[in-house]
Amino acid sequence: MQIDWLTVAAQIANFLVLVWLLNRFLYGPVTRAMQAREEGIEARLDEARQTREAAEAEADRLREKHREFDTRREDMLNEVRGEVEALREELEHDLQEKSKAHQHAWKQEVAAGRDDFVRELSQRAGQHIQQTTRAVLNEFTGADLGPQLADRFVEKLENLDDEALKRLRRLAETRSTEALIESSVPLHGPTRGNVTRALHNLISKEIEVTYREREDMVFGVRLTIAEQLVEWSAAVWLDRLDDAFIDTLEAMTGPAVEGEA
Repeated sequence: MQIDWLTVAAQIANFLVLVWLLNRFLYGPVTRAMQAREEGIEARLDEARQTREAAEAEADRLREKHREFDTRREDMLNEVRGEVEALREELEHDLQEKSKAHQHAWKQEVAAGRDDFVRELSQRAGQHIQQTTRAVLNEFTGADLGPQLADRFVEKLENLDDEALKRLRRLAETRSTEALIESSVPLHGPTRGNVTRALHNLISKEIEVTYREREDMVFGVRLTIAEQLVEWSAAVWLDRLDDAFIDTLEAMTGPAVEGEA
């Protein structure tokens, strides 16, 4: 059989042309498209990695900041506790020293005008104690004390006598369906939820609760339903401190008057 080299050469040429055409119009574009797609995928993966690394870095920064805040808050609370204790000791020491130094003069002055003297001195001392105590309590407002205040207030509600609870329930059912909660510090969502649940459980499940902040309150929480009030605050303790101070002065000066008489 004789080979037709012209035909072979033509077929080889056709094959080479076909290969060139496939490479030019099919394999080449497909390969470039696949390469571009791979590059795009790799770029998106790099972007995703960078985003994840940035998010992790931000999360680490926030966690560190939170740890620093917790440490700083604890340090501030310890510092305030130390200042309160130092203030208490200073007041006690000053009172003792002044009592010792002026006891004889007090006896003579009280013999001439006991009531006026005690009233003026107790008023000044009470104002000083209240101002100092209010200033210390204001330092505590830098921390979130809302949950502690709310817990103590809920305890007070739970410990109300039956008659007081009955009055609140009657007011809620017959005169008002709204309860007003006023506080010296902000009460946030979960804390408000605890107080609202306590009111629903103890007074009325239908009662609507409104929350409001009062800057003039001294570290406390107050419930108002119609004209009925329930309050837990430091003002009560300050009033008791005033009364105790007056009673102490009267106890100290009473025998002196009798002795001089």
